[in-house]
Amino acid sequence: MKNTQTNPLLVAIIGIVLSLMAVAGIAFGLIKPTQEKIGAAQARLDAAEPDSRVSAQNKALKGLNDANLKVRMVQNVWAQKDAALMPRYDVSNRLGALKQLTTELTQNLGPNLERHARLSPVRSTSLFNLPAPPVNPNDITNAPVVIPLGTITDIGQFRSILTNVYNWQGFNRLVLIDNLALHGNSPYMQGTYTATLYVFPQNDTKLPPIIAAAGGGPTAATGGRGASSFGGQSPYGSGSGSRGPGGPPTGR
Repeated sequence: MKNTQTNPLLVAIIGIVLSLMAVAGIAFGLIKPTQEKIGAAQARLDAAEPDSRVSAQNKALKGLNDANLKVRMVQNVWAQKDAALMPRYDVSNRLGALKQLTTELTQNLGPNLERHARLSPVRSTSLFNLPAPPVNPNDITNAPVVIPLGTITDIGQFRSILTNVYNWQGFNRLVLIDNLALHGNSPYMQGTYTATLYVFPQNDTKLPPIIAAAGGGPTAATGGRGASSFGGQSPYGSGSGSRGPGGPPTGR
């Protein structure tokens, strides 16, 4: 009789335990993941909220305006450098550009280099060998014209050599000085370096089509945007008759 009376109690206890387990399963299987998703969504909302405030928008707008101002400043600086250091070389007209480049190579660069050489505080043993200009207008490209001036050797005091290298920034064309090396002792120290002159074209996005030859077909053209070169045994193989610092006329 005692066992018969306790069986319903055991069944009730077991039922209650099973019910609690089912509730716990629902809580861990459904409710908790949902709460985690709600928490993650709230965290994203909290992180994005500052960006939606007026102060954050104003800060972002100020950053954009500052960046645009810096771009304009850089453009203005380059425009000043371009006006001061670049000869007129407008490639939107091939014939005009050919004439401008010919004038620069045959009439302007040689005298400019001579004047610069006379201001040198050192003695130079190097000669400048400028390229001959192109003869075909279709050799005009929208690429910068690169003119290697060669390896220059200066002899003098240590400070005078450094001053001479520094003075190239006052030359009226854009020249890159590189590979400076010093040898010997002052006041007969030797300084060697390479000099390369650059001419950047104007209207380089408006290069016209190649000009057709008199026979009807187009003449050969130099394409691409690499450094311009103009035929001959080497890109700048023939002299233009200019004189290097302290030396006789070059060329043939």
